[in-house]
Amino acid sequence: MKNLQFWHGSQRWTGHPKLNPSRPGCYECGPGLYLTTGVKTARKYSSGSGKTMLIEVGADIKLLEDSYLSAQEMREAVDSLPRVKNRQELMADLEDCFKRYPSDKVPAACLVNLCVNNESIGGKSGPALARWLSEKGIDASLTSAYGQEQWLIVFNLEKIKKFRAVTSSEAWDIGDQPFYKDQLAQINTLPEVVHKESRNPLRM
Repeated sequence: MKNLQFWHGSQRWTGHPKLNPSRPGCYECGPGLYLTTGVKTARKYSSGSGKTMLIEVGADIKLLEDSYLSAQEMREAVDSLPRVKNRQELMADLEDCFKRYPSDKVPAACLVNLCVNNESIGGKSGPALARWLSEKGIDASLTSAYGQEQWLIVFNLEKIKKFRAVTSSEAWDIGDQPFYKDQLAQINTLPEVVHKESRNPLRM
């Protein structure tokens, strides 16, 4: 297994993964598809008629927390979003943020955090920002939740390699997934499979 594994619980999963409009109170860590290492959390969101999904994400993802953008790129990001709530307040907060980074190398997380704080990515603006981040080569964001699990918020859905619905009993049998760094360390220590070219013996 050379992919990262996470859980997702949904009441409305159909077909392939998609970025749905952000609902109020449901994007506290930014826009994107929310995955978790905690099976209990996924089961909570899929209770009733929903689905518990086991999702594999490519290990080569670039995280928001390791990424930087210029001030101009962030301004362009906000300008590109449809119907941004509290746009003026968001831009004012961003300009204050830029003053703390005179090198014009601003942590990309500042953009997402300020969008969340100003409630500026509800509706279609959430998926639009996720797609914009993906176009900049930023695939996902990682955060700790409740001190017992990690959430991976995926912007770039192309990084989702496999997904399948599992039954309740199978989900509990599999249990929690390891944290991101533990999974990554395990993947990096997997032995490479060497396929030797078969050769025919020399014939006289």
